[in-house]
Amino acid sequence: MLSSRYKKDKEITLNNIENLYEETEKSKVLLNEVLKYQITNNTSIYIVKGELITNKTFKKSNFKTGLIINTESLAFSVLPWEYIEKMKLDNIKIGDKLTISEDIYNIEKNAHNTFQYKNSTNEDIVQEYFNIYKFNALYNKEAAYNKLNKEYSNAKFSNLEEFQKYLNNNIIEISSGKAEEYQIKENEDYNQYVCKDSNGRYYIFRAKSVLDYNVILDTYTIDIPEFIAKYDQSNPQEKAILNLNKFMQALNDKDYKYAYSVLAESFKQKNFKTQSEFEAYAKANFFDKNEFTYEKFGSEANTYYTYQIKVKDKTKAQNKEITKTFIILLEERKRLPVII
Repeated sequence: MLSSRYKKDKEITLNNIENLYEETEKSKVLLNEVLKYQITNNTSIYIVKGELITNKTFKKSNFKTGLIINTESLAFSVLPWEYIEKMKLDNIKIGDKLTISEDIYNIEKNAHNTFQYKNSTNEDIVQEYFNIYKFNALYNKEAAYNKLNKEYSNAKFSNLEEFQKYLNNNIIEISSGKAEEYQIKENEDYNQYVCKDSNGRYYIFRAKSVLDYNVILDTYTIDIPEFIAKYDQSNPQEKAILNLNKFMQALNDKDYKYAYSVLAESFKQKNFKTQSEFEAYAKANFFDKNEFTYEKFGSEANTYYTYQIKVKDKTKAQNKEITKTFIILLEERKRLPVII
């Protein structure tokens, strides 16, 4: 698979190649950046950067290499990073002109350096994004944090440590979840892939290109356009349900910061002057994972609305129900005062 020119320059043979490359533990390859430069009509060079994470110890190391790919012969050759640096291709940027001699990009096709194209479906793409993000959330938390949508990240997490706390609080559901439902919407600037896993958790991927994407991990922290459109077309009862669902999701995510933020100020001053007081109340009065059943809806002066709700343990670990009445003020979409 090595470039013929590289093997010639380094005098590499089958007899001495073991002296150059030591055996390493099997690893998962995660690509962070891929730059493609067209050399001829059917030949391109790819500068690839990413990380290797070992399968057993989850040790991380940087991964950088170059690839020459010929789309006519469906063959490729590998350019090790030291050769990329020697050719001064390690710091090239989009728009730079490349001058590469023909003997470097010519590929000698053999039984080991061929490939086939695979046409990926939308389901394949969603599954791949989901698998990568789930793996990062478990084993490469900083990479997972860096992939978050900036508006979402700023609203939900103050820093990496707060994000790690969120992952630790939800680690069982994240690790056991499997992608089950998905939806795609093509926008002018990006494609949006919405994935719902087997535990009811949402993963929203906004992709400008294959590797240029960001992630939103719930449907309540920031109002995505789809929610706003649905909300604006809803009647007061439906709006109350939409917003109470946000409150329920926040409780299930143990996102007490969001849940506390939507309580009415007067109610907070009377009952929970601090977020920690509310957190203690929520842990004592709700389940670890809650399921709301909406029963009795009422209105007060077409501004305040009441909803009597049965709360069940979604995990079914506890066979009991709790009745709660919420008072909701539907004035602003993003701030919903709730009395519990």
